[in-house]
Amino acid sequence: MQAEASKITMRAIHQDDAALYREIRLRGLKLAPDSFGQHYADEVTKPLQYWRDVVHRLTTPGGHTAYFLLDGQAPVGVIHGFVRGPQQGSFGGLWIDPGYRRRGLARRLIETILQWARARDLKVMRLWSVDGNQGTLRLYQDFGFRPTGTHKPLITNPALTVSQYELTL
Repeated sequence: MQAEASKITMRAIHQDDAALYREIRLRGLKLAPDSFGQHYADEVTKPLQYWRDVVHRLTTPGGHTAYFLLDGQAPVGVIHGFVRGPQQGSFGGLWIDPGYRRRGLARRLIETILQWARARDLKVMRLWSVDGNQGTLRLYQDFGFRPTGTHKPLITNPALTVSQYELTL
């Protein structure tokens, strides 16, 4: 039985979390292949050192950040936040395990990333989202994200388009 949403914990990803990060990232790539800019088949072959390097980049103090949602010790959600320039940031990599969706967990992750952005005095946050995912787009719009008018093909499936959204903090 899966835990109630209130029993799910959230924490920042730490330098020693490469194996946990690999686990959730690969699960996301496998279960949602058209949601990310990488292919599961490419990423699953990469050694643990690759994942250590990714986690290091995501957790460098003063730079980027990332958070897990955990059910016990098992990762069930993830998000990344990035500083992109003076007062500009973005987030991505948002993924919730299908068995944990519709519980407000994505909202918790986004709220945390936006708090992180405000604490760094970022004024603008951007994201890319696959067109046609109405539930996700409504969630972003609920936070105030609006389309920028910029579109491009999804790198892993050029038949799909991703659009950029922006929020002024």
